[in-house]
Amino acid sequence: MSGTVILKFHPGYKPSRVNAAMSEAVAGLDGVESVDMYALYPHEPDLHAAEDAEVERLFAAKRLCVQFPVHWFAATPRAMAWQDLVLNRITFDKPEEGERLKGLPFMIAATAGQSEDSYQAGHANLYPLEQLLRPWEVTAKQCGYEWHEPFLAYGADDYDDEDVARVAKDFATHIEGWKPE
Repeated sequence: MSGTVILKFHPGYKPSRVNAAMSEAVAGLDGVESVDMYALYPHEPDLHAAEDAEVERLFAAKRLCVQFPVHWFAATPRAMAWQDLVLNRITFDKPEEGERLKGLPFMIAATAGQSEDSYQAGHANLYPLEQLLRPWEVTAKQCGYEWHEPFLAYGADDYDDEDVARVAKDFATHIEGWKPE
């Protein structure tokens, strides 16, 4: 087993300072595999061609973290394509595969360009980010995974170098301390 698998879904149309720093911060941690899914699969058909390999990656994981920047109040398109392809397969198409993953600890790590205040009732984004990410919690339940509270970083568009370093360090500390029951 590979321990903690972090699947990073950052499309790269705008260079990622924060998500890249988060990935770098966990890269040297023992038992952590961080996979840049857009680099690995530059085009969605590449992901479809690797469906079996992605299922095997899950079988090898002790914990799963899906990392992405908030994109139109949800995950990025490739994260959604992965969810449709891999999680549909192991939950609905081949549930015997999904049985092997019951109880898998699962967490989201999301970065938001806007401030935490903007994700409140009556503010720009109307709802708390945790509420906008509820479909991932429901997905975890459908798959039989053990949901863990997400790691959230707000205001990433306005970070200076110190902020980037702080969030990257916080993420690494969070991942190191992620010890499901």
